[in-house]
Amino acid sequence: MANVEEERTEPGPANSEGSGNILPEDELKKASEKRKRDTTLEVADNLSASPVHEDKRTRACDSDTGSAAPPEVANSTERKNRWLIDTAPTATTAAATNSIPSPLSAGLTPDQRLRLDKAKAFARETTTKLLGSKAKLSAFIAPNGLLSLAGVEARSIAVMSRIYVGSINFELTEVHIKAVFTQFGFVRSVSMTMDPMTGKHKGFCFVEYEVPEAAELALEIMNGADLGGRPLKVGRPNNYNHGIGANLPPPIPSRIYIANVNEFVSEENVESIFEAFGMIKACSLLPDLLLRKHKGNGYIEFEDEASADSAIASMNNFELGGLPLRVRKALVGGPMPPGMKNIDELPAVPAAPAVPARVLNVAQNINSTIAQRTAIPTAAVGSAISTNSALQHALAKVHARVNEENMALEENMSISANQRFAIMQKLMRADAEATFTSNVICLRNMVAVKDVDDSLNEEISEESSKYGHVTKVLIWLDPAPGAGGALDPFDSVDIYVQFDHAESAAKARQALDKRWFAGRQISAAFARPEELAEKEARTQTRS
Repeated sequence: MANVEEERTEPGPANSEGSGNILPEDELKKASEKRKRDTTLEVADNLSASPVHEDKRTRACDSDTGSAAPPEVANSTERKNRWLIDTAPTATTAAATNSIPSPLSAGLTPDQRLRLDKAKAFARETTTKLLGSKAKLSAFIAPNGLLSLAGVEARSIAVMSRIYVGSINFELTEVHIKAVFTQFGFVRSVSMTMDPMTGKHKGFCFVEYEVPEAAELALEIMNGADLGGRPLKVGRPNNYNHGIGANLPPPIPSRIYIANVNEFVSEENVESIFEAFGMIKACSLLPDLLLRKHKGNGYIEFEDEASADSAIASMNNFELGGLPLRVRKALVGGPMPPGMKNIDELPAVPAAPAVPARVLNVAQNINSTIAQRTAIPTAAVGSAISTNSALQHALAKVHARVNEENMALEENMSISANQRFAIMQKLMRADAEATFTSNVICLRNMVAVKDVDDSLNEEISEESSKYGHVTKVLIWLDPAPGAGGALDPFDSVDIYVQFDHAESAAKARQALDKRWFAGRQISAAFARPEELAEKEARTQTRS
C-alpha cells in the first residue's frame, strides 16, 4: 500500500538509476499502465484532429508525466473551444468546426458532409434574410411600432382602439357604420352581432380602430349624433379599464394626430400646410401596403408644444379637399411611425390570383348539374304529397299550429301610446314629403347657435347656388320655450333657403340631406313659403 501511495504523488516515472531496486510487481504494473496509455493515444489519433481532442491528449500526457496544466490554462482552453462551437464558423475556424463529427454526419462520406455544410449555410442565410424582411415589414403593419413593444403593450393598444356603438338603426349594416366612422381613422373591423330570429343585427356593434386616437375622436364626436333617425350611443365596452394605458410610453406633447385626410392630399401637402404653425420635426401619413396610398390618418410632430396646440385649435374641422380634418393630441408616445416616404422600401403586397376561366367553367357546370338533380326530387315529392291524403292532413296540422303561435305572439306584443304616435307621425311625414314640393328648403342640425357667424350666410348661399339661383337665405334662431328669450349656445339653428324654381330646391334637398357639416349631419326638407315669410317677419320685429 505504501508503494501505491508513493506512485500517486511522484512527479514522474522512476529513473534508470533506481530501476534495479524496483520489484517485479511494480514493473508489471507500470508496463500495464503504459500499454493503456498507448492504446488511448492510438484511439485519439484515429479521431479528427480537433482542438478539443488535442487538448484532451495534451492533458493526458501531462498527467502521465506529472506536469498537469495550470487551472487557468485549462479554463482558457475550454472557453476557446466553447467559442469555436457556439459561434458561426469564420474563415479561420471553419476547418476546425467542420472537422468535429456530429451525430447527424457520423456515417457520411466527405462529399455528403460537404453538401450538408452547404445546406446549413444556405439555411442560415435564408433565415437571416427572412428575419430582416419581417423587421422592416413590422414597422409598416404596426403604425406605432407595436410589434416592437411587449405583448402587454400591444394588447393595451388594441383595447384602447375599440369602442362600443349602440342604438343603431336596424336598417343600417356594417358597411354604413364603417363609412361613417372612417373619418376618425382607419377602421380595422366592425363586429355586429346578428339575431338569428329576425335576420338583422341587435342594434349595437363594436368598432376597432388601428390607433387609439381614432377611437377617442369617435367618442368625442359621435356620442349622441343622429344616424338613420336615431341618436347613437358611443362609449367604451363594459370591461374597459381606464388605467390600461399606464404601461404605454407617455404621449409626446408636441405630437398631434390628424385624420379624415383626402386620398389625393399628399404627405408633402399636409406638411406644407401645418408648417405655418411652427417648425415640423416629422410628418407621417400611415401607408396602405396593398393599395400603395395613405390610409387618411397620421401624425405630425412639432418642435414645441405651443405649435401643436395652435395647430389643433386652428385646423380641427378645417375643410381640406372637401373633407373636414380631425385633429387632436397623440395619446401614445414612442418612435414616429413610418409614412408614405418609406413605402418604396417594401415590395408591393401580392394581390390574390384571379380564378382561371377553366375553373369557372367547371364550377358552372357542376352548379347547373346539381340544380337539375335537386329539381327532380322536389317535383316527385310534390306529386307524392298531392296523392297521399294522410301526409296532407299532417302538414295541415303543422301549418295550423304555426299560425296559432304567430297569432299568439302578435296578441301578446304591445306598444305604448307614445311609440304608436311616433310611428304614425313618421308615416304621415313620409307620405307628406313624398307628395309635397316647394321652392323653399329648411336645413336643420347644420350648426349650433354658438357656431353662427357673419360668414355663415354667404357660405350657405355659395353652396346652394350650385343647384340653382338662390333668392333668399334666412338663419332662424328660435329660443327654447321657457328660456325667457335667452338662446342656448348648443341649440340647433334652422336655415331656410329659397330658390326661384321648385326643381332647384328639389336638387338642393336631395344633395344636402344626410350630408355632414362641421361634425353634424344635415337634415334637409321642403318648407312652405308661408313659413319662411312668417319667420322673416318675426325676425324683423325682433330687430
